[in-house]
Amino acid sequence: IGIFVMIGLPLAVAVMFRVVPETPPDRLNGHHGWREGLRTIRRNGPFLRLISAFMLNSLAQNLSATLFYFFVDFVLQGRAVAPYLLLAYFLAGIAAVPLWIKLAERFGKHRTWAASMIFSSLVFLVAPFLGPSDIWLFWIVVLLTGPSLGCDQILASSMQADVVDIDTLRTGQQRAGLYFALWNMVTKLAGGLAAGIALPILGLAGFTTAGLNPPLAIIALVLLYGVVPPILRLASVAIIWRYPITKPRHERIRMMIERKKARLAAGGPRP
Repeated sequence: IGIFVMIGLPLAVAVMFRVVPETPPDRLNGHHGWREGLRTIRRNGPFLRLISAFMLNSLAQNLSATLFYFFVDFVLQGRAVAPYLLLAYFLAGIAAVPLWIKLAERFGKHRTWAASMIFSSLVFLVAPFLGPSDIWLFWIVVLLTGPSLGCDQILASSMQADVVDIDTLRTGQQRAGLYFALWNMVTKLAGGLAAGIALPILGLAGFTTAGLNPPLAIIALVLLYGVVPPILRLASVAIIWRYPITKPRHERIRMMIERKKARLAAGGPRP
């Protein structure tokens, strides 16, 4: 991985500087400061709703990722199959992407994402009841919840692009970079919080990777891995269920943006 990054990253950056323009050609207006940008973001209700739901769901994902090997090893006693379980999980997520795109086109992005989180939460609640003889049942859990990973990755990001259009319509600015920077910051924050919360709690419960664990440590591991993430996902569903940017509304927003661009191109007043 290190060699790949050392070679590939400079090449990728060179290509980016070569082919990606600094600003979009259809920029509506001039640059404004980051303070004004943050004030505008605070007034963007759909974005705040979306990023709150994304934060909770990402925290759930990262809790599961942080504790996955511990759960498989010390609860299911399946250390040998752990890498294959993880591979199956990611492959299931990739394979399901076309399905989520079709469902989103038919039922809407936020409802499809919410349905995915509800389904994965209900399936994942099986995990706390599994033991050493149930590794085959955990295979089913992995294969059924893996597709939700693909949904989380593509639909939430696509919805973020939609709320950027709201900002563009209101302010006449192209601030996608600021929105995506905050999005990535929340992604990293969720990963840090998951490890920063779960691992100290396990330590306080007496969990160790060397030797036998007391019953309290195993209970803490099961709760943090199999109970807390579904609760966080369902809380995310509660936030996103009434998300206001439906497909028809987003189409109207895009139409209004194009009209403003046309007025600017014709020398009309700036928005």
